[in-house]
Parts: sequence; structure tokens; C-alpha cells
Amino acid sequence: MEDLKKIGIYFRFTILFILIIAILVMGGLWVYSSYSTFNRESRQLKEEYIASQKDLIQSEVNRVIDEIDYHKSTMKENSRIIFEKKDLRHMTLL
Repeated sequence: MEDLKKIGIYFRFTILFILIIAILVMGGLWVYSSYSTFNRESRQLKEEYIASQKDLIQSEVNRVIDEIDYHKSTMKENSRIIFEKKDLRHMTLL
């Protein structure tokens, strides 16, 4: 009878041990899955952020280039007018 009690206790501990191992394995898989999802989503967010910043920088560079072109064209027009005025003054002096 005492042997049956020992067998019952060993059986309970074995079942408990197997249950604990199963819970740990399932928990580990759950944590791994969550971590993988987090890494994938963070990588995607990083790529989207970098792409948006590249677009922003490109638009700013284009804006500055347009500004330089505008000033360059107005400078050419202004210098043409200045040269014409100097030429007229020179003609009037003669």
C-alpha cells in the first residue's frame, strides 16, 4: 500500500513537472513570437521614417536650387540693365 502512495506521489510530481515544462515552452514561444513581430514592425517603421526624411531633404534641396536659379536669373537681368545704363551714360558723354 505504501508503494502505491509513493507511485501516486511520483506520478503527480511527474505530471506537474511535464505541465511546468509545457508552460515554459509555450511561454518561450509566445515571447519569441512577440519579439519577432516587434523587430519586424520596428524595422518597417525605421525604413518608412528614413524614406520620408529622404523625400523631405530632396524637396528642400530642390527648393534651394530653385531659389538659386531665381537669384541667378534676376542677377543676370539686373547686370544687363546696369550695363545698358552704363553704356547709355557712356554714349551721352561722347
